[in-house]
Amino acid sequence: SPANAATEIGTVIEAYARAIESRDMGQLRRVYTTITSDQASAFSDFFSSTRALRAVLAVRNVQLDGNKATAHVEGTYEFTTTAGRVQQQPVTFQAEFRHDGGSWRLVNVR
Repeated sequence: SPANAATEIGTVIEAYARAIESRDMGQLRRVYTTITSDQASAFSDFFSSTRALRAVLAVRNVQLDGNKATAHVEGTYEFTTTAGRVQQQPVTFQAEFRHDGGSWRLVNVR
């Protein structure tokens, strides 16, 4: 059902946020298996410039199309730089999902 899909997609976005907070590329790749090399490089650079990171992400809406879905996601990255500065960065992106094997998988972030 659409309500179940939205709930499950919210759970995937929550796992994505926790993976970002971990600052571990292995964990991020487990949640976002199709991450591009440019995206991975950007995250690696970001992770290496931070000492602590909190990702707060929320799904604002979900559009379903069979076994595919697109979600509009908004949130904030709150982090401490390696120089000790505390910063906040707003984030907004579209996330694409595919329903495979009984669950939703994150397949694209743009």
